[in-house]
Amino acid sequence: MKILSIIVTYNGGSWIDRCVQSLSNSTVETDVIIIDNASQDDTIDLVKNKFPVVQCIRLTTNKGFGAANNVGFKIALTKKYDFVFLVNQDARVAADCIERLLAVASSNKQLGIVSPFHWSYDGSAEERYFKEFVLSQYSIGYMEDKYKGAIKEWYYASFVNAAAWLLPIATVKKVGGFDPLFFYTGEDNDYIQRLRYYGLKIGFVPAASFYHQGSNAGLLDIEENAILFCNQELLKYKNPIGTTLGLLKLYAFNYKKYVFANQQGVSSTMKKDVYKKLATQLKQILKSRKEQKSRNAFL
Repeated sequence: MKILSIIVTYNGGSWIDRCVQSLSNSTVETDVIIIDNASQDDTIDLVKNKFPVVQCIRLTTNKGFGAANNVGFKIALTKKYDFVFLVNQDARVAADCIERLLAVASSNKQLGIVSPFHWSYDGSAEERYFKEFVLSQYSIGYMEDKYKGAIKEWYYASFVNAAAWLLPIATVKKVGGFDPLFFYTGEDNDYIQRLRYYGLKIGFVPAASFYHQGSNAGLLDIEENAILFCNQELLKYKNPIGTTLGLLKLYAFNYKKYVFANQQGVSSTMKKDVYKKLATQLKQILKSRKEQKSRNAFL
């Protein structure tokens, strides 16, 4: 059983030691590869000095989270790994985390992604996003079972962010990699949208512990909100079950709605700017829609 853990880094020097060390302590052996998005700090030097067996690839430019992970996916395919495990740089895993994820993934072939339970970095509470959305809104049956004190080995979820994903290599072969259209955030939503198109599902394992520093405070920022809005719109046009004609009609309707409507305020101005940008990407969006239905898309 060959497992490749992929960590995309960007100025992650303050986190990377504990992240890699936690994978080194795994009860199931995993190879580790660092894909660095042109960090300006000493991330790579830290890894090379303390973990010489870890492969490091330093990209010359910041390609974003999805495109950098795709570099790791290609290596996993070429070297015939059985699973890939995506891990955020600002995180660490319990020693038995991968072992527990593997047990579920190996016996439930309908699961294209298996995720651990997300805790805050210090382990004192559930990670905020995971608690408020994945557990409360996106999972099926977990909250009811928690109140009854009868938690199952794993649960279906409609969405789990890509901070920690275990993917069978069959998922990568069928669904492909991340769409580079999504430079920052949204790439995991798009991947899951495509995953469902291929009839695969997501599960999370309560007993598999993952500790994550990530927060969503940036969504209060105007620029971050623009990125979020742009990605939400892209997801509509990327939906593989929609027709191209339907996409174009929806695009034209929304372009008129946001660009020509006489709305005032920061929010409407931001949406107008986003749609002007999307207008320049329409050809790329159409090309992306076509590629996402192919084997090993974007790889």
